[in-house]
Amino acid sequence: MLGKACHAQAILHFGLTADTLTSNMLINVYSKCGRIDCARKVFDKMLGRSLVSWNTMIGTYTQNGEEQKALGLFLEMQREGNPFSEFTVSTVLCASAAKSYTFVCKQLHAFAMKVAMDANVYISTALLDVYAKSGLIKEGIRVFEGMSERTAVTWSSMVAGYVQNELYEEALASFNRARAIGLEYNQFTISSVSCACAGLAASIEGRQVHAVVCKTGFGSNSYVASSLVDMYAKCGSVKEAYIAFLDAQRTNIVLWNVMISAFAKHSHSLEVMILFEKMQQIGMHPDEVTYVSVLSACSHACIMQTVTIMLLIRVVWLLVMAHEFRVIKVETSLEERRVLAKVMQLIYRAFK
Repeated sequence: MLGKACHAQAILHFGLTADTLTSNMLINVYSKCGRIDCARKVFDKMLGRSLVSWNTMIGTYTQNGEEQKALGLFLEMQREGNPFSEFTVSTVLCASAAKSYTFVCKQLHAFAMKVAMDANVYISTALLDVYAKSGLIKEGIRVFEGMSERTAVTWSSMVAGYVQNELYEEALASFNRARAIGLEYNQFTISSVSCACAGLAASIEGRQVHAVVCKTGFGSNSYVASSLVDMYAKCGSVKEAYIAFLDAQRTNIVLWNVMISAFAKHSHSLEVMILFEKMQQIGMHPDEVTYVSVLSACSHACIMQTVTIMLLIRVVWLLVMAHEFRVIKVETSLEERRVLAKVMQLIYRAFK
């Protein structure tokens, strides 16, 4: 990695030339390092650009959140009359999806049909994803139903598309169709299906999904675990939510927040405080979402008149820490302000 970076510096600053293959590798290296500016310099200095060169640079912009530049480079590629591939079109479609460019998406769809690429499974899957993210789920369904070949990624995108558009029953039906034909599913599919069960508060279907998770071993994934915890919490099964939480071998702040929020929403204030302390003991730093959930649990505890001196001390400490880490901001949401107001009333009543 360091050697390739040094090679890039030699090309840029000392005028040394590199062949197309080496330049493509350098663009890829800079992309993975997040140095888009250096990647573009290498690209601009290339004497001859191959299809891989264009695809790599467009992919670099897309992967690093520069979707507008990715689209601009694709247009430049077309103006110069350079050849393109299915990968080029699918990458540009991904860039459109990230920005929800509906008009651009439809233009690219028409373009794909014009050059007879719309039947390609990767382009069709990308189109489905773009339409779903843009809220054009009917167009996405038409693309899906018109596909002669569907991969596991295609089915996963369809399920996720339904969930994104709050069509939870359709998401479950699509998942069952995929299972019926023996198609393998991945952790992203499972996560989407769990969200569908949560949206419907469908505990029976949710437990069936959890059984699939246990069988496949996806439960160790923090994102799958987060969706399971959220699903059980919305179904009112906090105990099962906690079991799913414990099954996760790798945790992140999202999973901890979902579990703490689940306890808080079901008035388990003591469990909230215990979990809040545990997460800090293992080196997990609370964020704004964590503080709001914990403060909400504390405010609920006072309403239920289960206030103790230790709880009051913790509440005061939480407010200090929240202020220290600038969690309490001027642009705090209405819900957060409501929670904080309750907590402050608690402290006032306790010490007046």
